[in-house]
Amino acid sequence: MKLWQVPSPVSINGHYYRGINRLVLSSDPFKSRVYGTFQQIRANGGQVRKGEKNTIVVFWKTGMEQDEATGVTKKTFLLRFYHVFNTEQADFDEQGKQKIAQLQSLVDEKINDEHLEAEAIIEGYEGHPEIIFSDKDDHAYYAPVSHLISFPDRKYFTSSDALYRVLFQEFCTVS
Repeated sequence: MKLWQVPSPVSINGHYYRGINRLVLSSDPFKSRVYGTFQQIRANGGQVRKGEKNTIVVFWKTGMEQDEATGVTKKTFLLRFYHVFNTEQADFDEQGKQKIAQLQSLVDEKINDEHLEAEAIIEGYEGHPEIIFSDKDDHAYYAPVSHLISFPDRKYFTSSDALYRVLFQEFCTVS
């Protein structure tokens, strides 16, 4: 599986995972990109199946705290970890299934809606090659004879950044 075939994971509350959490969750075998803690899944009409294994994600942030006695401000750190399950590891009622479908749809839309400026660069490129998005290709390439760029379908990219990075690389091969 190519890196661009793994969309961004999202919590059942609609928060996109970033950093190490994105890396950890993107390496799992599930097709669904929606995750939640045991309690979040229950609150959304689901029940984690017996025997399912969780994945640990972390939350951290820094802050500033002032010591009331001395008036000195110091930096503080907060680190927490959570056990999350993929929604494929749980059974949901109809309302929960609808919410998961909406979140999965948002993940797919996020991939396609980012970077309108990059799209404008491509449209403004005079004499640019035809770009063909295809489910049949698992890699991108420029075909000089037909002056076209063949490209995996947009849904296979983790982000618009990844998509445009590869697409602009193929544009660089155009002579």
